[in-house]
Amino acid sequence: MTLKDNVKLNTISEGIMEKYRVVDKRILVGYQYSEQKNTIKACDEWLSAWDDIKLIMEETGINDINKLQKKYQWSDFLSNFVQDLEEELLRAGYKDKKYYNKRIKYCYELLEGCIISNDLIIENTRRAIAESYFLLDNRQECDRLFEMWLHNNPDWGWGYIGWADCYFFCVERETTDLEKARSILEKALSRKILRDRIYVEERITDIYKELNNQK
Repeated sequence: MTLKDNVKLNTISEGIMEKYRVVDKRILVGYQYSEQKNTIKACDEWLSAWDDIKLIMEETGINDINKLQKKYQWSDFLSNFVQDLEEELLRAGYKDKKYYNKRIKYCYELLEGCIISNDLIIENTRRAIAESYFLLDNRQECDRLFEMWLHNNPDWGWGYIGWADCYFFCVERETTDLEKARSILEKALSRKILRDRIYVEERITDIYKELNNQK
């Protein structure tokens, strides 16, 4: 390797380290905004950090969240950050619906552009996408996504709960569809080997109580 090549390599490495420092700072600032309940500013700061993380992954060739965590000395765990951003985008959506679209975009980028070894993060991210479509009044896409994911993973208990919750919790009380929520959970309980069955049973009990209250 020539001297010129070494200089070029060092320049690239320094550029990546500077991006890392900026990202780490933005993540911390975002947490400060989140603690202050300033959810819009928290999301904007974190989405800027996410854009830089994507650049770092592209330039380093590392798209595994765990490996990226180990490569740099982060102030927080990236696995926590990627989940906290998704949840903060939901809260921001309550104030401005455009953040539901940002949530969908971010979640797809996370699932499609990163290697994630934690199945819980993958499943929660999928739920967030479908839930966001529902909150944007696109029930058809919400249903399509849950049907597809549950077809491939039919014993995903929290998938059924997330789908049912859209019709139980995610809409105004007078427009809930308790019968649809009930049917989703009854389908789940028909599975012989259902993960987190106890939580599905708890949720359907709540729905039965609500249906009885309406009689």
